[in-house]
Order: sequence, then structure tokens, then C-alpha cells
Amino acid sequence: MLQPASIEAGCDIVIKRPGIPLQNPLEILGDASDSVGLIQSDWNATGNSVSRDGYQFTEYENLGGSQDVTLLIEDQVDVNWVT
Repeated sequence: MLQPASIEAGCDIVIKRPGIPLQNPLEILGDASDSVGLIQSDWNATGNSVSRDGYQFTEYENLGGSQDVTLLIEDQVDVNWVT
């Protein structure tokens, strides 16, 4: 069983896991000075708010590919949509 991946915002990170299904959502933690860029054609905000381990997240899902991937970004982190 795969363990949840937790990434601290403020880093340039590319996550690729071809052929390996993600069993747990990826979590991005940070503060108001951090931001994350999501490629607009690849991600969608679900409108769901998720509370885990004392953190409040906004949920995003991928828009294609052969795997469902859920991304949780802490609410105070700024999300920039990249076209």
C-alpha cells in the first residue's frame, strides 16, 4: 500500500508516477506566502473542502489520463492557474 505524499509548498516540484496508481491524495502544505501553479487543462477544482490532520484543504482532481489523481492544497496557499 502506498503512503500519502505530503509536499511543502514553495518548491518547484514535478510529480510523475506513470503506471503507478495513487491510492491516497497528494497534499500540499504551506502558508499565505506560498503559491502553487496548476496547468488549467490538467486540473479542476472540485469545490470540495477537506479537513485532514488539523489542516483545511481545497480538493482538485486531474482532468484526464489513465488514472484518477486527487490533489489537496492547503486553503491558505495561493493557486495560480497556468494556461
